[in-house]
Amino acid sequence: MGERAASMSVHQGAAVLSVALMFAFWLALAAAAAAGDTFALRALFWLTVLEAVLLNGALAVAAAPPPSEAFPFQDLFHLGSLTAGVLASRQIWIAQRRAEPVGSLTWLVMVGVVIVIVTVTTASLQMQAL
Repeated sequence: MGERAASMSVHQGAAVLSVALMFAFWLALAAAAAAGDTFALRALFWLTVLEAVLLNGALAVAAAPPPSEAFPFQDLFHLGSLTAGVLASRQIWIAQRRAEPVGSLTWLVMVGVVIVIVTVTTASLQMQAL
């Protein structure tokens, strides 16, 4: 972060990879939920609340101001994540309440949600430490 370079460090690569994997997991859950899997819908709700609303939204907005190179785009990104996360969580909650309980995914999906969030958070904290 900060300065621009032609190459990327291992920590930066790990952060980019973990975010890409989180979005892939998010899309897989959305696809399963759209196919009628209520457990995937529940996992999608919690991933959205924890990542978009809390970690990338509320905590980032409440944290110290970003480096001057990132202003105002980083602030706008975090506010957008908070807003979109709240709206998406609300819509998922409504869909979850209307859904019939025919889930087919196991509790392992919820473990996957936690692993993805911990990985992304850890990579982000490592990036800030550099």
